[in-house]
Amino acid sequence: MKIGLSTHIFANRPLTPRLIERIARQGFQTIELYANRPHFDFTNPARVEEITRAIKEAELRVSSIHAPFYSDLSSALKGRWLSICSVDEGERREAVNFIKRALSVCEKIEVRYLVVHFGNVNDGWDEEMVAQGKQSLQELEESCRPLGLSIAIENIVNQLSIPHRLASLIKVSSLKGVGICLDIAHAHLTGSLPEGIEETASYILTTHLHDTSGDKDDHLIPFSGIIDWEGVIDKFRAIGYEGCYILEPRWSLLAGRNLRRAYRAAQKIDNLLLSRG
Repeated sequence: MKIGLSTHIFANRPLTPRLIERIARQGFQTIELYANRPHFDFTNPARVEEITRAIKEAELRVSSIHAPFYSDLSSALKGRWLSICSVDEGERREAVNFIKRALSVCEKIEVRYLVVHFGNVNDGWDEEMVAQGKQSLQELEESCRPLGLSIAIENIVNQLSIPHRLASLIKVSSLKGVGICLDIAHAHLTGSLPEGIEETASYILTTHLHDTSGDKDDHLIPFSGIIDWEGVIDKFRAIGYEGCYILEPRWSLLAGRNLRRAYRAAQKIDNLLLSRG
């Protein structure tokens, strides 16, 4: 099955070997590591060793690691987010250096993509922020290259990372080893679905699949919101996309039920891919 799962589904709790085992036992073969603390404390070498060992024992493939966008949960709850596009040079460097610390995981286990946010949610268009972001991407790419990692910029709900703007950024810049993580619900919320799939076709490295109830980034399991998933898969087939599809549903207190529902959604998407192949 080509459909993987982000550990974001367990973001409300620390990632443990038992949770890794549950993901594999459910039937998933590929994951994205959600590298935000306290879910996954990549600054703790013992925890990194424990989790990477569990991944190997479960025979899971790590397609991507999601770069941190807050330093810890208390900072996030206070609205203090990390941004590689910050116009404050100290804050920009803090974000880049913290992301670089997460790359220690990629020294222990094979990972293909580093998924990064370009700015923060609700950021407006700002040329200086774009320039800062490009500088950050260049610095991150230098650290990713020796590890065999490519950077996948995720389109989030802001004006900096609307899909066609990310495609233009990559096209006109000298950035190497950089592509796009196309988030379907985020594209919908910024009015970029379905055209965003075509606009970014040459640059899509990986994807995030989750649903929305309308105008909220509620990270629902696919088929439980308003997105036309048959239409989405048809668009991906039309552009010849053969990369990974990563489900990124929000955590739930009913974790076991949520995991089973996510797998059923993954099976439905996989069947759509096969039936339209």
